[in-house]
Amino acid sequence: MRKIILTTLILFPFFLTHGQKLQFGLKISPEIVWVKSDNILIVKNNSVGLGFSYGLVADYNIRDNYGLNIEFIHNMLNFKTLHKDTLINEEINKKWNQGYVEIPVALKMKTNEINSIIYFGKIGISPMINTSAKIGADNIKEKINFFNASFIVGGGIHYALGGRTMALAGITFHNGLLRTNSSKVNIFTNNNSKDVQLKPSYVCIDLGILF
Repeated sequence: MRKIILTTLILFPFFLTHGQKLQFGLKISPEIVWVKSDNILIVKNNSVGLGFSYGLVADYNIRDNYGLNIEFIHNMLNFKTLHKDTLINEEINKKWNQGYVEIPVALKMKTNEINSIIYFGKIGISPMINTSAKIGADNIKEKINFFNASFIVGGGIHYALGGRTMALAGITFHNGLLRTNSSKVNIFTNNNSKDVQLKPSYVCIDLGILF
């Protein structure tokens, strides 16, 4: 993760020397979140939750129709699980709240402008650093892995507002790649949850502006 942050810090000054190829912007993203479990007999998803993210966006245009999309995002994920309490032999519903700093990096492919609209698609990966984690009112940050990552694919439009300024609207799917819960401890009491891999995934509705 340190290498990724260092690489980003090195690349941004380079981008600044290529102003005609670079656009900065801001983005907010309401999210629909759920968790994938590899053993639903122990822990399983219990409906979707609503999340929210916001942050900075940078598009570096390598050619007219493709380039790099790099973001620096604060993300708040909310989802629900059901787990089996072996002591009382009942399923318990729990609400999770997790915070992450993300640095998504994607290849972004764009059409030429058509009636003030540019259509785009993107594919890449999003490294994630955990900053907070709660189940209900209980702090479980020490039971959550510090690093995570998701595979991302998405698309949308840029709408020309005048000059180089553009409105951004799109949708992005984040497919969780790594387990969020530590394999060393149980998340829940009376439950072998350390034997279960829980991977959050989510769909973002992206809204923003590029300058």
